[in-house]
Amino acid sequence: MHYTVNLNMTSPSPGPSDQSASPGRILVVDADEHISTTIKTQFAPEGFEVDWCNTSEELYNIDVDLYRLVVVDLEIEDNQGISLIEQVKQTSGRDNIPVIACSRRMTPSTIVAALNAGADDYVLKPFSLRELMARVHAVLRR
Repeated sequence: MHYTVNLNMTSPSPGPSDQSASPGRILVVDADEHISTTIKTQFAPEGFEVDWCNTSEELYNIDVDLYRLVVVDLEIEDNQGISLIEQVKQTSGRDNIPVIACSRRMTPSTIVAALNAGADDYVLKPFSLRELMARVHAVLRR
């Protein structure tokens, strides 16, 4: 099964007054469909809607302002995740769309590069879904 992002979305992202009513949408940018599907399944009971894209080309065609948070795999497309974080931060019309970076290889230099590119947090793969959920909630509280 392949989940794709609906590029014709018309519903706006939750505004400051209604963010507490609904957790909102999360975009997962990861080549691993299994991880994305698992996140989608596990986050749904919390009220999150999760969309997935697996290439930078797909991300270029998405209005990131529709999302409350973006999760980016740093290893996507030959380690282009840092560039994708920068792209999300630069193309967002909002002041600061939260980004969580994830990777199988989180060395101190990788973590610093992700944070310097604009990531708000990071998580090491394979990650616990409870940990990811806690990090999502923590970042959204900021």
